[in-house]
Amino acid sequence: MSTQFFKTVLVLFITTLWATSALSIERLVIPGTGDSQKLLREAAHHFEQEHPEVTIDIPESVGSVGGIKRVLNGHSPLARIARQLDANEQASGLSSIVFAYTPVVFVANLPDKCADNLSDAEIVAIYSGEITSWQKLGNCPDHKIYVANREEGDSSRLLIEANFPDFKKIPNLAGEIIYSTPETLHIIEDHPYTIGYLPLSMLRSSPLTLFSINNLHPTVENLVTKSYSLAIPLGFVWKDEPTGTYLQFIEFLFSPRGQEIIHTHNAIPAPKQSGS
Repeated sequence: MSTQFFKTVLVLFITTLWATSALSIERLVIPGTGDSQKLLREAAHHFEQEHPEVTIDIPESVGSVGGIKRVLNGHSPLARIARQLDANEQASGLSSIVFAYTPVVFVANLPDKCADNLSDAEIVAIYSGEITSWQKLGNCPDHKIYVANREEGDSSRLLIEANFPDFKKIPNLAGEIIYSTPETLHIIEDHPYTIGYLPLSMLRSSPLTLFSINNLHPTVENLVTKSYSLAIPLGFVWKDEPTGTYLQFIEFLFSPRGQEIIHTHNAIPAPKQSGS
């Protein structure tokens, strides 16, 4: 037989082996909030290293509501959320579990960190348009404050409204509405003198100015003692109880390695509990 024949057979064998291997890979797709996007992408990477037969896709944010809708319409067995389920969602047969908590923080793109603390009254004044210059807030230049806000119903905005009642009373919010956490971060990073709010789990390392609120820093210690009250839950939602690899991935987040990843993303692990 010719050398060419053996080459052809070898190529066919390798192609068949590759195709068989590719077909054996299990792919999980977990849509939902952007608040846990970075954290879960790293967790998925480490899970895949331990389970090479699995690939986990953490796609771009569609929000907690978008994730919940995908579970309800049967498009996904599991989704990412950053809030508790409301009564209607629970009545529709949904359950959830929290794997971590992270502070919601106000950040800005400022030169030389010319301001580093805001009172709740100053936050309300910025978002109502009463304070429009950074000079009013510290040793900053007399430059216009550009304001990034989130849409009504966003998890971080709901938390701020619950903790700062005057924020919710603002009739016409200043600035622009941004519709995802990753986009909010990109806009603040790309535009000097812009302020916005987002979960600390999205920052990890960033040149942005991170504000304390009423002289309270968003540290793990202040989160544990609840001195810093702006904290959201990061979790999953489902309709049918997770099984198989989905359940394994959830359990991985409660393992020592998973909890280490949670800590490195400026969040604290939640105590393990059954779905609610």
